Amino acid sequence: MLGGNGRSEVRVWPEGHTRQQPFTHIGEIVEEICPPKAKGTGNAKGGAVYDDERKLNVVRAEPRIKLFFEHRVNAVETTNKRIVSVTAQNIRSSRRVKVIGRFFADCTGDGTVGFLAGADYELSNEGNMGASNLWNVLDTADPK
Repeated sequence: MLGGNGRSEVRVWPEGHTRQQPFTHIGEIVEEICPPKAKGTGNAKGGAVYDDERKLNVVRAEPRIKLFFEHRVNAVETTNKRIVSVTAQNIRSSRRVKVIGRFFADCTGDGTVGFLAGADYELSNEGNMGASNLWNVLDTADPK
């Protein structure tokens, strides 16, 4: 799904501190694919507010992007610590497709591609976790 939580199904308005130093271009895609914020927009509004069609049109207009809807990545091939291919499986037909390329974006929402590629990661029971830090792990001890 394009837009993740910013789609009409979940209805969380995509926003944040974009265009910050030293990476001022990060966030441009958010500005490109999101409708302008206006009165009546924001979280938990009607589905049309999130303009899913706009997101699809912007991405489909990019000639070097290949979209694979309803697929889950379940294998990654690397050479010299660089991803050279990913294999994804269609969630309805079980058909698998191997995609070879130079650049890959991990848009899984859960870091699957990075994990399968052997990227560094950290797990912690301390502090905040989750999208927008909605959940706070206050106590991992047994409540009894």
